[in-house]
Amino acid sequence: MYKTIFGPVPSRRLGMSLGIDLTPHKTCSFDCIYCECGATTNLTNIRKNFVDSALVKNELLIFFEKNINNLPEILTFSGSGEPTLAKNLGEIINFCKKNFALPVCVLTNSSLINLEDVQTDLINADIVIPSLDAVSQDIFEKIDRPHNSIKIENIINGLINFRKKFKGKLYIEIVILKNINDSIDELKKISEIVDKIQPTAVQLNTAVRPGTIADIQPLSFEELSLIAKLFNIRAQIVSTFKANTNINLQSAALTELLNRRYCNLNDLLKLLDLNNEQDLQFFLKQNNIAYQTKIQSSEKFYKIQK
Repeated sequence: MYKTIFGPVPSRRLGMSLGIDLTPHKTCSFDCIYCECGATTNLTNIRKNFVDSALVKNELLIFFEKNINNLPEILTFSGSGEPTLAKNLGEIINFCKKNFALPVCVLTNSSLINLEDVQTDLINADIVIPSLDAVSQDIFEKIDRPHNSIKIENIINGLINFRKKFKGKLYIEIVILKNINDSIDELKKISEIVDKIQPTAVQLNTAVRPGTIADIQPLSFEELSLIAKLFNIRAQIVSTFKANTNINLQSAALTELLNRRYCNLNDLLKLLDLNNEQDLQFFLKQNNIAYQTKIQSSEKFYKIQK
């Protein structure tokens, strides 16, 4: 089993993605109420090397050697913590660009985007997807629960400055939750800031998987469609994933995925090429994978049982 890579996994935005995870589980600068990976256990804003670069590079080389005829569509720095906390992020991005003919994407909560060294690390990625769930400090703190040193004003300035340097695709992700950051006033303020950033597009999202608190409420597709009209920059609604590559997970890869986050039933059936939930549960039992389930918005999700 790999320690720093996982998948390929279904991404609702990117297709089949090989995940690269450079931080320990739930080491993050935020403790977002909607996070599918669970509550943050190490809330920090300090950058450091959490894993040895040689280990990451070796695991990537082994994966590509073993899967030469069944490759993912993209390499994505994400996982169970905040990627920009890893000081060797830029080094691994450059290694991927040099050795593999696939685009590189980084998902970030934007918390450290104002730092010059973080911007330098991200500059060679093909796609960067930073979050901007609010632009008012009080709402930002309510939804993202950041480290107390992190201010939304610094994030906004960092995104504006980074965009001036970054030549790749920049998608601003906004996770919108009912009765938290969905007011017309806050959404208009976010739209004004997005105009200043000038990203490639806006990606509107909501709580499609179980988060860290029980009472968060997602928005419907119709509600997100109305919100999309508030933006001058093209706004996309993130929906179910579409993959061009047919990749079936083995039990070890599935364990890596379910250790990090909940995965919905339909995604798992597609990944494993199974017909129904009974087949899935038989597969999990045969491979000694203990699991737990959770229902959200009438949809069933699976995760490794801790």
